[in-house]
Amino acid sequence: MRTPEPEYRRAQRYLQNGMRVPGMYGVLQREWYLANPLGHGRVLLYTSAEASPGEQWQPSDDADDEGRPLSWSREVAESDLDRLVRVLVSAKWRSLNVGIQEYIDGTVYAFVDGGPKEEQIRRGEIPEITIAGRGEYHGKLRWEDITDLVMSERELLK
Repeated sequence: MRTPEPEYRRAQRYLQNGMRVPGMYGVLQREWYLANPLGHGRVLLYTSAEASPGEQWQPSDDADDEGRPLSWSREVAESDLDRLVRVLVSAKWRSLNVGIQEYIDGTVYAFVDGGPKEEQIRRGEIPEITIAGRGEYHGKLRWEDITDLVMSERELLK
């Protein structure tokens, strides 16, 4: 009997409803890639595509069991980008406002406005929410419990 191969997670680019996962994106030749500004007008684009998106893309050092890179990256000048965008997604969870930060396999990781239920959170009565600091709350929430999603894009290129 063959041992199942481990599953390597490739970054999820979309929420279950089709909205982009929050983060920074660079749009190059009408294609959207995750982006990380490097300073001095340079941006690192990356994608979790299984195959190279093109000649100028470099494979990551991390690979799956078949030797395929888990991601690809490419450094470009900001001026080469069509757009540089920060995608934000806000929503509700049990009547609380949340700012979605990450989405992995049906789980939403978010900043939570705990104001209306602050005392319950402090007493540990809402296990999905942890206290990250003074007045700062983080949630590990089920996708099914998220409502009223709103996606916005903030243009970062001048």
